[in-house]
Order: sequence, then structure tokens, then C-alpha cells
Amino acid sequence: MQNRLMTRSAVVAAIVVANLAVGVPALAAKPRPAAKPKPAAARVQRFTAQGLVVSATASTLKVITRQLKVGTTSLPANTVVTVARPGGKNKTGNLAGYAVTLSGNATTSGTSVKLAASQEIVKANPAEVFLGVVTGSTATSLRLATHSTARGDHLGDDDSALTVDISTAVSTVDGAAAAPADGEFAVVLGERDGNTVVAATVDAYTTAPDVVAGRISSVDGTTVTLAPRGGHGRSADGRISSKPHRPHGDDSQDPSGQDPSGQDPSSQDPSDQPAATTVDLAPGGTAVPVVLNGGATTDPSALVAGENIVILGDSSSGTFTPTIAFAFNGDDRRPAGCHHHPHG
Repeated sequence: MQNRLMTRSAVVAAIVVANLAVGVPALAAKPRPAAKPKPAAARVQRFTAQGLVVSATASTLKVITRQLKVGTTSLPANTVVTVARPGGKNKTGNLAGYAVTLSGNATTSGTSVKLAASQEIVKANPAEVFLGVVTGSTATSLRLATHSTARGDHLGDDDSALTVDISTAVSTVDGAAAAPADGEFAVVLGERDGNTVVAATVDAYTTAPDVVAGRISSVDGTTVTLAPRGGHGRSADGRISSKPHRPHGDDSQDPSGQDPSGQDPSSQDPSDQPAATTVDLAPGGTAVPVVLNGGATTDPSALVAGENIVILGDSSSGTFTPTIAFAFNGDDRRPAGCHHHPHG
């Protein structure tokens, strides 16, 4: 009996050993997982960028670019990038709206690009007012089909589309805090570089306001008189129609004193000449806010001849009633972050 048990145990052991012998080669034949590819080495190239500062800290600048080049590759305009500032640039002031030129190293790793500037040049921009219709908007930007622009010594038709960064702007619609929507008429106050604007304020209207604009020729208390400009007028939808006029002494004038069309200017009907526009900026005795140089509000009586002004209002009653005005002079050097005006 004992020999029989020993024999059976030997058989079982032989079967186990045989199974193990079969299993080991099977396990060895199983393919190993493919090795993970090593990440590509970081690549360092030179970059240059120009644009407008959207926001700033002591160590970084957020910039919406007009031009951005990494190595030999040019990236699309209006790209928003964050750039590490050069060592020693410990400014804490508000640089929003400043024009900036940057250069330094771009470190590319996979799809990530880190920009570190070794040179930074910033310059304050004049404020401008842009009037137009919103043709596209997101939470941080809008597209403005501009009707006109006013800034410092410039006033007139612009007729171009602008990309407006509104990420740090105060926005209203019909006077209430809200984001502008497509099709609404908007008044944008901010700084411009090419076709890009960093906005400080955006006032949108579901019904476009009437607009009076031009250069102030005289001020009498709170009443301003705007000098006549050739072809200058106001349409019902708020569009400024402003055709540039030739200054006296322009070489394009016929030295004989004749109009280039061949007509004697003295023989033209005076009624055909544009008339001066007078606006009382304190209708009913209450002065409307006048935003001077995109900064602090001032009293209408503080305005002086030679300044440019854009006045928004309502003429549905038959008389133009102003609600808010934007004036600019030679001291206009205010960054977007400094604009805080009452919304009209």
C-alpha cells in the first residue's frame, strides 16, 4: 500500500513539473511593452514681439501682438502671449495700453513655448475713442467695424475693422454693466497699435446714439463751438462723416487762387459751406461728464480751443442733447488702465 501511494505521488509530481516546463516558455514568449519615446530636447530660439500690454505684473507681461516671430517663423497677429520680463524690471505700475517691443529667448518643448525677454521697451500710447458696430465678440475680445476714431490731433473716418481686447475693460450696454453683443453700436476708449486696441471702457448701445465731433474753435462757459470741417456731418446711426480738408498753403491748391475744379471759391454759394456746430454741454444746467485724454473727468468750462472732442447724445426731440463727451489735447498720454469715466 505504501509503495502504491509513493508511486501515485511521483506521478502527480511529474505532471506538475511537466506543466511548469510548458508554462515557462509560454511566459517567456509574451512580448514586452514598447518603450516610451524619450521627450524631445527643449529647443531655444530667439524671438521678437511688438504689440500692446494687456496686463502686467512685476515679473510678466501679457501682450496682444501685432508682430511675433520665433526663430524664422512668424506667428499670426493678435496672438495673446505671456512674456517673462527681464531681470531688474520690477515695475508695479499699470502698463495696460502701453506699446511694447520685446526680444529674448523662446524655449520650445513639445507644443509648449515659453518666452523670456532680455530686452523690453515700453511707451505710453495716446488714448483714442473708436465708434462702430460690433461684428463679433467673445468673453475677452470683440471685432469692431469702425465708423470713426478721434485721438489727439486726429479726427476722421477710419473705415477699418479693429480687434479689441476687452479682458480688463469696464463694459456697459445702455448704461448697465453687461458685455457688448453682435450688432450693437459701441464706443470704445483705449489705446491702439495697428488694427489692435486694448480697451479701458466699452459703452454699447442697442440704439446707436447721435454723435457730434470736431475741433473746438471756442468755449463760452459750458458751450463749445466746433470749427466747420469740409464734409463733416452726423448721421442718424451715429456715424461721423468726416472728409479731410486741405489746410491753407497746401501745394495741391492752385496758386492762382482757383479751386482745382476750375471754379472761383469766391463765387460759391455760402450756403454750400459747412457751418460751425455749437453744443451746450450743460443742458438744463447739469453739466455732462467730459473725459479728458481718456483719464479724469473735467467740467465743460475747462475745455479750451484747439482740443478735439467727441460728444454722444440724443437728437430724437429735434435738438441734440449731449450725455457724455471725450476730449483730447496734446497732453494725451494715458494708458488704458488709467481710464475710469462715468458711463453716459
